[in-house]
Amino acid sequence: MVGELADWARSNRSDPAMRIADDTLTNLS
Repeated sequence: MVGELADWARSNRSDPAMRIADDTLTNLS
């Protein structure tokens, strides 16, 4: 689940909020 969200966030990294979400998910994993 977390991996899927991380993949989705990475695909939307042009959005600053998605960058934050991706960084957060990376720290949690």
